[in-house]
Amino acid sequence: MLPHVFLIALLTILQLKNQIIYSCDPNTSCGCSDKSQLHLKIVGGQTVRTRIWNWVVSIHVRNKLHCAGSILSNSWILTAAHCFSYSNNLGNNILQIDPSHVTIHAGSNNRFEEKQIRNVAKIILHPHFDEFNFNNDIALIQLSSPFDMTDITLGHICLPSLSLYEYPPINSSVNI
Repeated sequence: MLPHVFLIALLTILQLKNQIIYSCDPNTSCGCSDKSQLHLKIVGGQTVRTRIWNWVVSIHVRNKLHCAGSILSNSWILTAAHCFSYSNNLGNNILQIDPSHVTIHAGSNNRFEEKQIRNVAKIILHPHFDEFNFNNDIALIQLSSPFDMTDITLGHICLPSLSLYEYPPINSSVNI
């Protein structure tokens, strides 16, 4: 019995030691919320606290949750192209969902709370998105009217600096 207890204790300590902590730089204008440290590794799932990820929005199609995205600015959302497209027989990506059926919800992770909801003016798919291997799986959504970014429940995601040396090497993967 004692070896099992020791093994469980050791694994627990290793799990806690290896958790990645996210703490934002309060001197930046992005990537921060009014909450502080976050554990990025989730085991078994957990409910996110309100306003922790204040740049994340939910994308609804005909009033049903469809995808998620990130706030780039008060009028632009970054998301995945596979949320909105399919290929025709010629290999061309076609916008499958009419932007007039899409709404963007921001400011809460609780569907019963007040939040900012915006209609969509335009959806722009990456011109080289490949739905078969998901290369260039990125899209931009332009809102019909801007979010009120003075609302503390909203923030925008940080983008990488312009230094080429900071980008991932060729043939690496990046998840958004």
